[in-house]
Amino acid sequence: MRNFDVILVDNAFGSVQRGIELVRYVRLSVSENLPIVVITGDMSEKDRAEYKSYGVSSFIQKPAAPDVSLGVVRDAIKMWFAVNFIFRREHE
Repeated sequence: MRNFDVILVDNAFGSVQRGIELVRYVRLSVSENLPIVVITGDMSEKDRAEYKSYGVSSFIQKPAAPDVSLGVVRDAIKMWFAVNFIFRREHE
């Protein structure tokens, strides 16, 4: 299996439900804490809350400039690193 730093899920991946199914699969089968960033053009608060319930780290609203998208991804990875390495080491 390959190691990844972050997973990007396009909300338009078939349909919102399929995107949520992918996130659910990642959480249950691949990683409980790997950062997941959802890319979306439009999403209801209910759908956003459902994604967050599966541990989605961040959202990128389309259209987004490349530097904004990269910033969101970078921040998600930094937060994951802080929680999983720095915080755990300080509290062991």
